[in-house]
Amino acid sequence: MNDDTPKVVTMADFRPSLRRKPVAYNICSHGRLQIDTERRMLECKDCGRIIDPYDYLMKCAEAEESVYYTVRHLREEVDALKKERTILASERDRLLLGNNRLRRGRPE
Repeated sequence: MNDDTPKVVTMADFRPSLRRKPVAYNICSHGRLQIDTERRMLECKDCGRIIDPYDYLMKCAEAEESVYYTVRHLREEVDALKKERTILASERDRLLLGNNRLRRGRPE
């Protein structure tokens, strides 16, 4: 590579590559981008379209925010399920104890 050759860095160098199928009606989802550091541009490797860097940054930020809220919701759901599991285990133990007393002929 000569010094006057533009440096091109792919998005794969920065984050895992997402493999997406183009959306219906042959509209490209621009899933594989490359960065031209000399011209400060993003170009889709699939369709060749120049992508506005701000729009791409906003798309990434929205996706990250969506993942954040999904993870938060799932953690809350896990906490609720842990509490329910504790309650159910306590109820199971109470029922087993009552069942054992009935087998021995002792009332509760």
